Amino acid sequence: MSVIDTVQLLEQRTQKAASLIAMLRKEKADLQEQLQEAQSRPVVAPETVEKLQQANTQIQTLQGQVTASEDLVKQLQQQLSESKRQIDELQQHLQLATTHNEELQSYIGKYEESSKLIEESIAKSLDTLSGVEGLDEVPLEAISNKELEAADDFTSGGALSGEQVDESDL
Repeated sequence: MSVIDTVQLLEQRTQKAASLIAMLRKEKADLQEQLQEAQSRPVVAPETVEKLQQANTQIQTLQGQVTASEDLVKQLQQQLSESKRQIDELQQHLQLATTHNEELQSYIGKYEESSKLIEESIAKSLDTLSGVEGLDEVPLEAISNKELEAADDFTSGGALSGEQVDESDL
């Protein structure tokens, strides 16, 4: 049973309890009116005394039912407020998840866009390198091992180690 169904059920029960309380109070007032009428008569008939005792018994029973109904109404109101609080919490969690989802979708879009730009840049760089004349004729041995190590260290993040690099080393 969902929280909304529980809330609706609690509201229905509360309405029923309230109508029962109103009905019992009306019946109590009628019985008290009959009691006052009977007490105002100068002569008390045995049937009236018996009815009065029955009425008193009914009044006590109804008062017990009213008290029980009022307790039930209080419990239902507490359950209703707790259910509303839970609904509010769930709506907040849903909103948070929706916001995070939108942020992630934005990050995905930016990542895809950046990847495309990087691919285009690499392709242009390769085209530019292939268009450079005489690059293939440069002997590889002209580059010293030290220079290759420095370039490799730079591209692998070793340049961030905090060591000072002089211009002469480059």
